[in-house]
Amino acid sequence: MCFHSFAAGPLQRGRVTFGPKVEFTDNLYGAVANYGTGLLSAGVTALTGSPWVSKLLIPSSAGTRLLVNRDIVTPAGAAQVRWWDWKLRNHVFGYEFEFQPTVSHLGYGFELDYERQSRMAKLPGAEDFMEFSKMMVTPGVTLQYQFSDLIEHSWTVNLVVGAKYNYAFKCSGLSDEVKSVNNGFTGTIGLGVSFLPSNVDIDTGYEFSYYQIRVMYSRDMFNYFNPEYVNAAGVKPYEGWTSKYGYLTFQVTAFM
Repeated sequence: MCFHSFAAGPLQRGRVTFGPKVEFTDNLYGAVANYGTGLLSAGVTALTGSPWVSKLLIPSSAGTRLLVNRDIVTPAGAAQVRWWDWKLRNHVFGYEFEFQPTVSHLGYGFELDYERQSRMAKLPGAEDFMEFSKMMVTPGVTLQYQFSDLIEHSWTVNLVVGAKYNYAFKCSGLSDEVKSVNNGFTGTIGLGVSFLPSNVDIDTGYEFSYYQIRVMYSRDMFNYFNPEYVNAAGVKPYEGWTSKYGYLTFQVTAFM
């Protein structure tokens, strides 16, 4: 969704965008369905005769994420972690807001998401895979530096840096007690390209399309497991356990 503000001074001009987001990890058909939300948005707009319903409720940002670092190490050795999620266990649903000044090169964004994270792992010496999962609330902030403005140019390259906090409220694994997993920050860095079509009419309060493509790498800056957690039996089930999770995200945003 886009709201555009054009005041008398050029430094006051800017682009404000916000809307729902959906993201899947290691799942191709979930990603394909997500990228097809643009067709759904067009259908809802045609049915209702207004773009507002689709802009507020249907994601304009489609993302898919690959888990490129998936290390779980126990005192007995490294676990085998599956790289494919058949059941859509890894997903993000949320809402994001972004402001990019027209003249200034620095913009920023905020998001508030619900995320379910699942890892199917076979521990050393085990015969079957078991699930380690947690449900989280993940607020985040993003800074975007665009190398050229969108007044004299119709496109620009962007540098993106960001961070979000992972707050777990439910989990499963060797323990279902939420204290057995850690909360912490995830850092992100990436590059993007923004496109601004030329159908601009400032005098009439125009509405136009804005497109952005991003490729980002994210890394959890904390250990998924809490080695100091003690269960009711007085045992530390994750003593000596460590994790390393890194993600490669492809994101396409289109605002009509």
